[in-house]
Amino acid sequence: MMNAYANAGRHAAAYKNQQVNNAGPEQLTLMLYSGAARFVAENIKAVEEGRYDDSHKAHLRAQDILLYLIDTLDTQYDISQNLFQLYDYIIFRLNEANLKKDVGQLTEAKEMLIELRDAWCEAMKTAQTEKGARASTPGVTKEDHAGAVKLTLASMAGDGEMTAEQSGAVKLSLQSVDNLTTGK
Repeated sequence: MMNAYANAGRHAAAYKNQQVNNAGPEQLTLMLYSGAARFVAENIKAVEEGRYDDSHKAHLRAQDILLYLIDTLDTQYDISQNLFQLYDYIIFRLNEANLKKDVGQLTEAKEMLIELRDAWCEAMKTAQTEKGARASTPGVTKEDHAGAVKLTLASMAGDGEMTAEQSGAVKLSLQSVDNLTTGK
């Protein structure tokens, strides 16, 4: 019976990897936002249940995603500074909540991540409507974005660390948003 569970786990991991490899850059960024929100939700549940080790692990996973998003911001776009400030504030709230085991601060961080995710989803819809199809951006590959989401998936499994090869995963996303606002 144990072998059946192991096989099911391998199939689920293969399916997740296939989703990442077939997703476009915009969807991969969306997956990062969703993953961060999910880890904060896990953090909240663990704090409420008094499972502080699990809470801390979920905290670190959400924080890793946000630090990755900060690290990959392309500062040539005006929106990058705004996103930096938002990500930095969310990390501040997560750290304060982690120290104080404060569900209120965790809830605030989760709500902000959900708002970012939802805004990103709307920007994707607008871009698809206005352009009729996704435009590719030179200098950022689908593999860059796939690396970012693989980090999220690895974190979900508890065995992921960011690598230099995953750099640049948000650049295309920022360019897409900037193109929407400038009409390019």
